Amino acid sequence: MEEIILKIVCAIEALKEGTICFAYLDKSYEKYEFWAICVNDFQLYMSDKRFDKIGSAWRKILKTKGCRVSFCYQNPSEKFLAKLADEDNLIMNV
Repeated sequence: MEEIILKIVCAIEALKEGTICFAYLDKSYEKYEFWAICVNDFQLYMSDKRFDKIGSAWRKILKTKGCRVSFCYQNPSEKFLAKLADEDNLIMNV
């Protein structure tokens, strides 16, 4: 599943230069877990139709594979990303 998530991250970053996109498996809910795919550009997240199309298409594909995904805006701190990396729970195009 990680390779598919990385493809999504790369596709989102390609939409706008300077965009940072990353993903992690969120296990904060007891009953289920989901992939959080985060982007640091609020305008891209809120009003770019290309972002909507990518999210909609991949959400449908991943649903058929039994995978939950959430697209969200998040401006991450270095500390947060380091924590995810230490937990081996970070997918990022580096």
